[in-house]
Amino acid sequence: MFSVKSGVNTVKEPKLLLTGLRLGVVLLLALALAAGCSGDKDGSGTPGTGDSAGGPDSTDIREIAAMFREAAVRWHHGDKAVLYDLEFEYVRNKYTFDEYLEFKQIKYLEADSLEMLVLKDIEFFDYDSAIAVAEAVFVGPSGDTSYYPDRYRLYYQNDRWIHPTFGTIDYQLEYEDLRRVADSAAAAEAELEDF
Repeated sequence: MFSVKSGVNTVKEPKLLLTGLRLGVVLLLALALAAGCSGDKDGSGTPGTGDSAGGPDSTDIREIAAMFREAAVRWHHGDKAVLYDLEFEYVRNKYTFDEYLEFKQIKYLEADSLEMLVLKDIEFFDYDSAIAVAEAVFVGPSGDTSYYPDRYRLYYQNDRWIHPTFGTIDYQLEYEDLRRVADSAAAAEAELEDF
């Protein structure tokens, strides 16, 4: 298990101090700690090629931290496209973005008080999925800051880490099986045409 420990000041501060430069500093500290905890020297970025035990490397941790950072910033500003971007492939192929926005699970999600998601802890499974603990930092209308840690299931797909909001792994695996069958049938058909 890789662990990222970054201190977040629990003293109530004005909203302006939590944004901008401080956000960058906190995330840089988290990334630096993540790199130090993993023991990776080559930074190859391919899951399963990092440390001597063959586990994920610090690049995976940096990518996950960056994914959380981007998701929080975009979602805070009302950009729900970030949720669509982090969905499984079958969801993006089956539904348009406009259709996705109409799903009840997505339609009523709001993050206007979310300031950042800070990666706290991560456990990798078979180098293609992980459970991450991230602390959501909220700043309310009165300027009060609250912290809410939560667990997030992550998947490594198409050379990046994603956190689906709507899709499920079972349907993604079914989609991949159907695509493999279709690809095999197309290859067999092409081979017959060559004769």
